[in-house]
Amino acid sequence: MHNQAKVWVVDDDSSIRWVLEKAMTQAGIPITAFASADHAMHHLHDERPSAVITDVRMPGMSGLALLERLRSSRPDLPIIVITAHSDLENAVAAYKGGAFEYLPKPFDIDEAVALVRRALQHASENSRDNEVSVETGASEIIGEAPAMQEVFIAIGRLSRSSISVLINGQSGTGKELVAHALHKHSPRAANPFIALNMAAIPADLVESELFGHEKGAFTGATQDRKGYFEVADGGTIFLDEVGELPLTTQVRLLRVLENGEFIKVGSSKVLKTNVRIVAATNVNMQSAIEKEKFREDLYYRLSTVEINLPALRERNEDIHLLFRKFASDFAQKYRMPSIRLDENAVNVLLNYRFPGNIRQLKNLAEQISVIEENRTVSASKLQQYLPNNNGNLPAVIGGKKENDFSTERDIMYKILFDMRNDINDLKKLTLDLMKNGNIDEVQEEHHQLIEKIYRNQESQNTNVEVLNIPQETSTEKDYDFIETIEEDENLSLQEKEIEMIKKSLEKNNNKRKLAAQELGISERTLYRKIKQYDL
Repeated sequence: MHNQAKVWVVDDDSSIRWVLEKAMTQAGIPITAFASADHAMHHLHDERPSAVITDVRMPGMSGLALLERLRSSRPDLPIIVITAHSDLENAVAAYKGGAFEYLPKPFDIDEAVALVRRALQHASENSRDNEVSVETGASEIIGEAPAMQEVFIAIGRLSRSSISVLINGQSGTGKELVAHALHKHSPRAANPFIALNMAAIPADLVESELFGHEKGAFTGATQDRKGYFEVADGGTIFLDEVGELPLTTQVRLLRVLENGEFIKVGSSKVLKTNVRIVAATNVNMQSAIEKEKFREDLYYRLSTVEINLPALRERNEDIHLLFRKFASDFAQKYRMPSIRLDENAVNVLLNYRFPGNIRQLKNLAEQISVIEENRTVSASKLQQYLPNNNGNLPAVIGGKKENDFSTERDIMYKILFDMRNDINDLKKLTLDLMKNGNIDEVQEEHHQLIEKIYRNQESQNTNVEVLNIPQETSTEKDYDFIETIEEDENLSLQEKEIEMIKKSLEKNNNKRKLAAQELGISERTLYRKIKQYDL
């Protein structure tokens, strides 16, 4: 009786009870009728109805009072309230009280049966939600933190559909476990579940792995091969690190999401697949879209529903719980007593940030389980297994000064400037040689310049300047590509030169001599550039 989807009808009108009882019986729905709300409440200890139909106006306890009583003990119980057209206030009150639906008098009997079927389906879905939450929490993903409870609810609601899901979370937070839970509790559970890490597949092999290839499609394709979308037909594919997909592959994946079609590499035949895609990422997808590294239309197709997994440090109450579970699992695996932490060790564990999240915690539990002979672990012993044991204290990081040249980009630009100056110096020597034709004279006149270029020893009093060779000079054409660097970003050499001069002057308190030395140019050249750029 407890396992049957039984419906209660509570109404003081015997004709209503008779009509509903007869209609439900014909529809194959077990029913129990009560003439009063009080009578129904007496039987609540013996039976657990799956749905209730109750009138509003009854002697003794009213239908609204019954609704309140039932909702307090069974919040998920769908309750249909019968009311007359004139009872608008009662209908509103019924909805506010949590009624599933209301049935106005006089009602169509077929409509009543259909409404009861919907209520029973709702009850069945709620029951399954609870089962998913319990099972997921007990065997796959555990957690008592509010953020994890939201994840459990989302898994229960989404598991029955084939809608695309995007899981957001840091590395090691259990994204694959969530994806597997969505598959396990779905109608696709009997079909394949395939998990793929997009970052681990070489870019030139991604399409072959996902969609398959024909024999001879490329070097090494000695036979036909099915792709994962073909193998997983009817099941679920989990694409971890989906943000790493090449743009060309993103286009083909979008087609799969839109109409379930794909083409093997080297083939022209269109194939169909029925695959649910669950994707995951630990990068900022909006930023990737802005940088044109990820297609916006694909993102919105993948993220129909998003599940956000919290970092382990954001669910502090779950850390020790997870550790005990892992310790118990490894005790069974290695056939040894389970390790436990003393009180001080628990405090150390809770104060650690776990940058590697659950994966790091699991590895920690396994390491201690295997190595430690004493099955009770102290705080000092635990600290030996925690790298960079700085707990949850904020890290003190020496910030980079704005006028520092320590970034990779600044270093590269400094090299480019030095190269440009050397080339311009060589151009000057070449031009003088072309004009004078006397090597000894040019060598004597420019001996300091030659020392600078070939011995890297610039004289402090040199009068060397960076010269721009006129455009009509034939040597100009050979070095045009050095004079101008065009990038999508604001990265022209001239603008970067101005920026670096400003930084150097600021760093050296506007002392031109020191700034010139740092920049690798003469003081006179620096002075000229300050006037040129109006600095």
